[in-house]
Amino acid sequence: MAGQADLIDDADAQRAAAATPKIRSRKDGAAVAMDDVDRRLLNLMQGRFPIAARPYAHVAQLAEISEQEVMARVTHLLEKRIIRQVTPIFDTRALGYSSMLVAAKVDPDNPHRAAKVINEHPGVSHNYLRNHEFNLWFTIATEPDSELGLQGTLDVLARDSGAESVRQLPT
Repeated sequence: MAGQADLIDDADAQRAAAATPKIRSRKDGAAVAMDDVDRRLLNLMQGRFPIAARPYAHVAQLAEISEQEVMARVTHLLEKRIIRQVTPIFDTRALGYSSMLVAAKVDPDNPHRAAKVINEHPGVSHNYLRNHEFNLWFTIATEPDSELGLQGTLDVLARDSGAESVRQLPT
């Protein structure tokens, strides 16, 4: 990582490794072939994926394929990074949370340091680098009983990440 001292201790090395960006590279080019079943699975998982003991069985029934095939296809799509993760996304407003899309202007020579700080907050669900003056965009939600609230939380994240400026973009 640019700008690191030649001699660093183990803790610094671990922090640097954690801040290393994931590089998206595909051995066979930019596109990954998906068939109609893959596309249907992605649509079903985004809109009809239940919270259940065997959610893939439910998706399999809707897709009219076996549960094992669903799991094999999802595993393949995860390995090829078409799917980054399978996690629930809750309606934060329905649960009383405050949420916001945020654009931050952070050090362009070391944006991953700021991203690491921001990603440590449990309410941050997405965080992306952008080719823009505001080069780090993330979504955040704060609990209804948050002591700092959304604005206070953003103030702390801006300070701790070294952001020069932060813009709230209501969703």
